[in-house]
Amino acid sequence: MKILFILAIGVLAILFLTSACEFQVNTVRDSAQSSKKSITGVSDLLDQATRAGDPPKPGSAATRLNTECAKREQRLARLPRPTKLTDIAPHAQRVLAVLKAHDRRAARLGAPPQVRAINAEQQRAVLRLAHAARAKNYRAAQTQATTLRELAGRANTELMRLGLTQCVLRGSGMPL
Repeated sequence: MKILFILAIGVLAILFLTSACEFQVNTVRDSAQSSKKSITGVSDLLDQATRAGDPPKPGSAATRLNTECAKREQRLARLPRPTKLTDIAPHAQRVLAVLKAHDRRAARLGAPPQVRAINAEQQRAVLRLAHAARAKNYRAAQTQATTLRELAGRANTELMRLGLTQCVLRGSGMPL
């Protein structure tokens, strides 16, 4: 009877050990597949980043938009920067006029919906900034300037992905 009991415990121990080994083998296999997926994901991100720096094909819509965006930047750079708090509202209005004109030209060139949405959001923030500065609420104006910088952070990734390297939002479009 003792031998049967010891034999049964031995069989159970062998079964337990084989199932534990099988579990570990499966865990290692799953981990290797997960690592492979992770490496593939990183590789895809690097490929996208590399392509984002490639210039668009000559004559493409992206090339024409990049040219228009470069002109927008030149127009914005020519605007005199505000030197006093009271200069912020008129400057923001001038920036807004340049941005609206650019948006109309970009629409004629067939700008993608993402670009139009970014342009509209930028214009709304500049308009709110102008209203706040005109009301001498400089804290609200500063908040809108921060909103513009946050927009630039989000939008520039999308613009680069679309190959619109000249359309990234820069400091020249920030009234503050």
